[in-house]
Amino acid sequence: MQLLRKAEGSVPNAPLQTDPQLESTIPPDVEKQYSSSTPIDNTKTSAFKGLGWLDRFLAVWIFLAMLIGILLGNFVPSTGPALQKGKFVGVSVPIAVGLLVMMYPILCKVQFEMLHRVFRNREIWIQVSFSILLNWIVAPLLMLALAWAFLPDKPGLREGLILVGLARCIAMVLIWTGLAGGDNEYCAILVAVNSILQIVLYAPLAILFIKVISGDADASAVSYSVVAKSVAVFLGIPLLAAVVTRFMLRSIAGDEWYTKVYIKWASPWSLIGLLFTILVLFASQGHQVVHQIVSVVRVAAPLIVYFLVVFSATLYVTYRLGFGYKLSATQSFTAASNNFELAIAVAVATFGPDSDQALASIIGPLIENMGQGHSDEHVARNVSTEQLSHELALRFAKKCFTPLEITHFKDVFRSLADEQDGMQYWKEETLCRFLVIPDALGPGPLIYQMATYLGAFPFPSLAPSILTIEAMLKVVVIMTERYGTVLKRGRADRNKLLFRSLAVFDRRMSSMYEKPPQELLASMRNEKLEKVDTSDAVLEAARRQAAGEEPHSALGFAIDKPANDEEEEEDDDELALAALDSLDAMEVFRYDQRADTKIHHAQIPVDNFRRLLMLLLVIAPLDSQESLSKHAERLTPGRIESLRHVADSILWSFTPERNAGIFYHSFNKIIPASLPYMFDGLNPLFEHFLFSKNIDLSKRKRSSAPAQMTSSAVPRLPDAPLEPLLPREGDILNLDILSQLSFFIKGTNLFRRLRPLYLGADAGFSLGSIEQKVFNWRAPSILLVSGVRLPSIPKGTRERSFADSLPPKRYPNGASGNESHGKIIFGACIDVPWKHTYKEAIGGADMLLFQLSPVHEVFRGSTLSKDYLTFTKTGVGFGCPPPRSKNVSGLSPHTALGPVSLMLDSSLEFGVFTHDSTGGGSFHPSAIRHSDWQDRFEIENLEIWGCGGDEEAERQRVAWAFEEREAEARRSVKMGKDIEADRALLEMAGLVGAHGDSGGSVG
Repeated sequence: MQLLRKAEGSVPNAPLQTDPQLESTIPPDVEKQYSSSTPIDNTKTSAFKGLGWLDRFLAVWIFLAMLIGILLGNFVPSTGPALQKGKFVGVSVPIAVGLLVMMYPILCKVQFEMLHRVFRNREIWIQVSFSILLNWIVAPLLMLALAWAFLPDKPGLREGLILVGLARCIAMVLIWTGLAGGDNEYCAILVAVNSILQIVLYAPLAILFIKVISGDADASAVSYSVVAKSVAVFLGIPLLAAVVTRFMLRSIAGDEWYTKVYIKWASPWSLIGLLFTILVLFASQGHQVVHQIVSVVRVAAPLIVYFLVVFSATLYVTYRLGFGYKLSATQSFTAASNNFELAIAVAVATFGPDSDQALASIIGPLIENMGQGHSDEHVARNVSTEQLSHELALRFAKKCFTPLEITHFKDVFRSLADEQDGMQYWKEETLCRFLVIPDALGPGPLIYQMATYLGAFPFPSLAPSILTIEAMLKVVVIMTERYGTVLKRGRADRNKLLFRSLAVFDRRMSSMYEKPPQELLASMRNEKLEKVDTSDAVLEAARRQAAGEEPHSALGFAIDKPANDEEEEEDDDELALAALDSLDAMEVFRYDQRADTKIHHAQIPVDNFRRLLMLLLVIAPLDSQESLSKHAERLTPGRIESLRHVADSILWSFTPERNAGIFYHSFNKIIPASLPYMFDGLNPLFEHFLFSKNIDLSKRKRSSAPAQMTSSAVPRLPDAPLEPLLPREGDILNLDILSQLSFFIKGTNLFRRLRPLYLGADAGFSLGSIEQKVFNWRAPSILLVSGVRLPSIPKGTRERSFADSLPPKRYPNGASGNESHGKIIFGACIDVPWKHTYKEAIGGADMLLFQLSPVHEVFRGSTLSKDYLTFTKTGVGFGCPPPRSKNVSGLSPHTALGPVSLMLDSSLEFGVFTHDSTGGGSFHPSAIRHSDWQDRFEIENLEIWGCGGDEEAERQRVAWAFEEREAEARRSVKMGKDIEADRALLEMAGLVGAHGDSGGSVG
């Protein structure tokens, strides 16, 4: 079984101890940086020693109780009859008292108030359903089979075993789960569920298994009324008392007093009651036990097999299902444990204390404690969060990088690090200078803030961290997404971690869930965040932590500071949980989603996010090891203004007109839908840490190269200059718009891959020009169209004619953002070659519609309709059904527009974008704007760019050359004497005349 490593508070004065096995594989400089400023406690202590003396030697006490009972029963003959005087529900009073005392304290520990969470969390439903299948179907049937296999000739002992198998554990399983490092909260939910199910199911299942399935002829004593009465008394009474006690005392004295005082006082009584009950039972049966030692051994055999099979099989199945260690351990102990207290009570009440059934049920606790107690031998370490963070850094270094990359990383860090009190670290200035962050954009403090937060991963309480070599190693791993080597479940949650590294927390929002009132937002807009010297703040936080003082909260990390005096739980994001799980040190998984509400009270200031967006636009085209300085040189005042305009378009998709900042609710919805690749530029930026200019690879021995270099080794700098990111800029497409496109279309398909196929300003605005320029391109393409919104009331003949061709019902204009001139940019990513369409459209669900300005939005293809792209004589349509060839009587003559569609008219003079929030067309509606809107605009520019490399460009060049030769041949055609007749013939063939623009007619 895996080891449990629980993350606890820091131990300030503990000595540093490292794992010798990891020391041999990790470069020494990584370990050297873990100085005395972050002390740890790596002392190994047994979880067995953490128990009280009564729990620690439970198996011994059971043996002693059995021994004393046997001695009294054999050498004091009057003991048995004396104990049988006085009956309560068919059980002697001493035994009844022992059973009730045994059950009550255990049920007081059950968190009944957590049951409501089962009804609102799908994951708990899955786990509880799986547990019910194991506990109430599989395990009882297995015990029934084992009872018949081992005891075919002993119906009394067999029935006792069946009673044990039906009684699901609601007591000691809490102890076993805690010792093994399982999920205590989930275990408490299972105990509560099983407690209620036992009240309902135990009696009918006992009758079913003993009378119906087994068909024992001498099982006449087993009746539903007797079993149900025993369950109601010996489980119902203590259960009711425990529920009343728990809710009453917690409301009067508080949860802390109840847990630390009352439960601490009541807990020993459970084991005392168990030992007393065993002593009385064995005293009553002392003579019988001595003379039936063979029966005792025969009962023990199936119990041992039952525990081994159920525990091992459950652990294996849950592991294969991907439940994780903590949930797998909890499921396994719950399935393999039994409520022997209830089995004893029912057996004694139904068959009597001298019966074989009572004897078989008594053997249960002895076998279970011997088997389950074996888990106490597993060692658990009480370590600090700093030590776990240290171990995670070592694992990252070992698993996520090649030795050569680690060598480069060490050299880069060491060559630029500052040193104070023997600790090397990076300051904000150092980080920004190394990454060549442009000062003109001003994102340096923000990048440093992100780094100091990510350096504390996976413990936000340690943020802001000092950027030591270990912290920087974790920053590089997260920024370059190399954590997949260690954290198999963490890829989907990186965005949440980045949000938290950027966010600030306003305590005035602690009572809000999503969006604050407008008056509070107005006051927040008028406030300005004070500038903090982050470098000094981090060093001061480290000094205070070393001195045992409470660290101050720096700007950007108050998200992890509780808004009240009570300690709040940390957010359960998957990336952090996967990190802790990889170390076998996950904290108890918190199903209560209130633990995650803090992140909903946080926000990224709009100005900070704008600066980050401008930087991300600049670094989007970065190649691995390409210096950012080349791109920074292009940051002229005009370029910065263009970057700001694009960044504002993206910002407006987060609706900053209503919010003072970017909230996680919108961030988590918009990033995956419209900006899935926005943070990709951080990967090559932070890969600079893996290439040191001080190391000359040419001096390395050739013989060692094959052993050291891998496919993920540091790439060499290109020998030849790369071709431009864009062959030429269009009137719409420039470097900034190209970077914006790369936020939702993979950059590898855009940068240095686009070719201008059709530019309206050069080729003329006509469908024939598009056909001539684009139809021979056999790879995907991107259409961009820009224009100015038309007024609500058409002006001029052309506008009125266009308006009359559209359906009369018109939605209001879309959002205007910061654009005061009504300029808009729409586009489409076409995944198939262009061609004429007649009855059916072309394209597939991978096609995209998008708006780039004034609000950034992506509308992804849907499978509800296949009207993706139409190209006919009536115009170009995306999401519009193909036009009818002839007007049908009774149907509207207007152009048909799809729910989410873009349509350009036949003259390429006007266009219309329609958004119906109900959807149902070829493209999904907006994920953030749940309103109906429509933009009618006059086209200013239209461009189509081919997505492809040299092969596609060469095929296009050959096609264009062929068309040029054909056109020249047509121009040199010699007419006969009847020139008019020859010309008419050529016009009929579509070679000259009205259709000569494209060599054929459209439509």
